[in-house]
Amino acid sequence: MSTQELLVRDPILGFVDLGEYDFIREIVETPLFQRLRRLNQLGFSPLIYPSACHTRFSHSIGAMHIFWRLFDRLRKFIPNDIDVDGLRKTGTATVLLHDIGHGPFSHVTEPIFGFNHDDIAKDLICQPPLSDILVKAGINPSDLRKILEGTTPSKLAPLSQLVSSQLDVDRLDYLVRDAYFTGIGFGNIDLDRIISTMILYDKDPLKGQAVNLYKARFSLESYILTRHLMYQAVYLHKATRGVELVLKSIFKRAKVLKGEIEMPPELSFVSEDRSPKPEELVVLDDNLLYAQIWHWSKAKDPILSQLCNCILHRRLLKAIDIPWDKVAWMYESGLKLVNSVAKKKRFDSEYFCPLDNPVDTPYKPYSPKAPDEERSVITNIFVIDKDGGPKEISQVSDVVASLSQTQYLLRLYCPEDIREDVRKILK
Repeated sequence: MSTQELLVRDPILGFVDLGEYDFIREIVETPLFQRLRRLNQLGFSPLIYPSACHTRFSHSIGAMHIFWRLFDRLRKFIPNDIDVDGLRKTGTATVLLHDIGHGPFSHVTEPIFGFNHDDIAKDLICQPPLSDILVKAGINPSDLRKILEGTTPSKLAPLSQLVSSQLDVDRLDYLVRDAYFTGIGFGNIDLDRIISTMILYDKDPLKGQAVNLYKARFSLESYILTRHLMYQAVYLHKATRGVELVLKSIFKRAKVLKGEIEMPPELSFVSEDRSPKPEELVVLDDNLLYAQIWHWSKAKDPILSQLCNCILHRRLLKAIDIPWDKVAWMYESGLKLVNSVAKKKRFDSEYFCPLDNPVDTPYKPYSPKAPDEERSVITNIFVIDKDGGPKEISQVSDVVASLSQTQYLLRLYCPEDIREDVRKILK
């Protein structure tokens, strides 16, 4: 550990010491990590929640601080023949770098550009300059990759759980942080209770994996309920999802117009209709895409120009919920009717009337996996029941069991000018 403090103040967690290890400062000072300052944690949510301007940078530091608290609770359960200090260093580096592969507007550009931020992160971690910093600190970059994948040897299993599971430091930080900055009235996660009741189980089949004592079940219920509510009120907010669909339409149109519009060299992979390489992705940030949207807002093509102005001037598409018993009809006949209405008002329904399936979102409410779907490192949340055996949380909580069955509606989006006409034909 470092002997020199480097304290930064966090509105959620208080002071966080970036001088805990020397390698933290070295990583934070790299251009790769500084880029996270220019990636909004919640993508387009500031258009709906004006104060939600926090970044992947602050989230990564917050998640690292929570990791220390959880790991230091669990270290007394780790066998003496394991290098506990080495585990803590490796876990610290993994959490700090877990979001290093994100693209602009958080998760929004992943399906648009065709990449996975976890895959990008794993590649960046194993390349200079990050790999050089890690090796210098005595940390094996390939261990970080295995931890993120959940394919670690047993001694690293707790790290993988704390970094990537249904109850991990990533979620524990972003749920509280997102609730705080959006101003949502919920987000009551009892972090102290969850930490103080976590242990490493000492029997098969979960030997060496992190579980919580039975008395933590109410705090875990509150955590899962917060996820559910944040999913409905923030991550799947109808206006936010509408803006995300507009961005998708912008790049769909840009690909059609390639050769006719300005395409900056940083987005050459879009013109070439391929996924970005890691070295191409890490030069992108929210500022660059906003600048390009501004340039395209002045394009001669009316579709591209209008779509860009929808974002720049907050002219949001309006949502119409489609009941599940009408979904098949919507795809078979409804979209044709919507297209006819849009044409009359000179809107191209291919770009201005998208459908949104709530399944297509990176944020998920808690839903337990079946045993045969689990990886070697468990992701489900387990508690020790009254008889001393591990039980998945939905088996001991009616609240969690009911929440995991929640279904979300399909939505059709369209410009406000034609919303009422579209409503009429859909009825």
